[in-house]
Amino acid sequence: MTKKILSQMLCLSVRRLNQLYGDGTLPNSLDPSKVVPAYVRFIRKSPALVDAQLRRAVAKAKFDELRALKEEGELIPKDLPLQWLRGHVTEAKNAFWTLPRRMAETFAAEQDSRVIEVNLQEEIRRILTDLADGKVEVVK
Repeated sequence: MTKKILSQMLCLSVRRLNQLYGDGTLPNSLDPSKVVPAYVRFIRKSPALVDAQLRRAVAKAKFDELRALKEEGELIPKDLPLQWLRGHVTEAKNAFWTLPRRMAETFAAEQDSRVIEVNLQEEIRRILTDLADGKVEVVK
């Protein structure tokens, strides 16, 4: 058997086959029964294969973890948090947008700017506290 035929059997170039002979990876023989098992051992130990096996194991572990979380009801649809946030932002916008109308009567009768400021701060604090505590009805 020639190196050209052996390299074709292993899907290698003759140059790469010579490199593997040169670095001792393959036995100094053209006998396929000796060269092929040595090449297979080399491939199995190659960093690319080990890396691919590691990536596969990590991906499988992540998939299994996600499957377990799904079965336990711990996963939520990806658009649900966005809907929740939109609802809260809309409710905050509405609460602040209507603030002047709700407070106009209180402010119209008041001359003291400090009292107006305190009342306004209290109303803003109430709105923010209600939003934080979930006491507002969120628009969906």
